[in-house]
Amino acid sequence: MSSPAAPADDELMLERHAARLIQLRSWDAARSALHVLATQRPGDPRRRAQLTYVRGQQAATAGDLASARRAWRDALQLDPALADAHVALRTLPRPPAGWRRWWRRLVR
Repeated sequence: MSSPAAPADDELMLERHAARLIQLRSWDAARSALHVLATQRPGDPRRRAQLTYVRGQQAATAGDLASARRAWRDALQLDPALADAHVALRTLPRPPAGWRRWWRRLVR
């Protein structure tokens, strides 16, 4: 007869599941799994950073790049070593050169 999984084993399985969901870009499911992990250890900044990163991915998918950028920067404040957030920020499209001048002329 097998014994029930220890809480640490359950946590590890959920971490692996969340990581796989992130690889699959299943942002809603990843957010749910990471939310459970973050509530299990509310003082763990790494988990909060991962959750914030996924929120940024959800925002980017919805086309809200400003919110995505903010979320990824917040994730890096929590965990400066979060490589996914660094990559996400680098892949954001940059505004075209001279956009501020164009905008000023437009709103005059």
